[in-house]
Amino acid sequence: MINIAIADPNETFCRSLKTLLEQIDGFSVMTIMENEKFIHKSMDDPVNVLLIDISLYLDKCNPINSELARENNAMKIILLAMYEDDFEPGLQKEEVILKSAGKEKFETRIRQLASAEISNNKCVNN
Repeated sequence: MINIAIADPNETFCRSLKTLLEQIDGFSVMTIMENEKFIHKSMDDPVNVLLIDISLYLDKCNPINSELARENNAMKIILLAMYEDDFEPGLQKEEVILKSAGKEKFETRIRQLASAEISNNKCVNN
């Protein structure tokens, strides 16, 4: 199971993306509102991939960012952008996905990141 969290200031978008991703076998999805503690479901069931609005991620005063620094180090992050113009200099294109991307693109990107995390954990544990 791949545990996914979505953090976006637009609650409607969060719920819509959650509904879309829950249609994919092997995905467990939760949404996070800005004032919640959120990064892990439990110590035994951590979030593998965080989908976070690029403006939340870049806002260093946002409480989500302070949680990111303390929580699950193995968690992978995908930044959500409305437009390609929102991409910040220095960010890799692989780190950002447009909010308008389809189900297949989200699934592919999440599975790629999750499989990289699993591979890294196997190397560390061996």
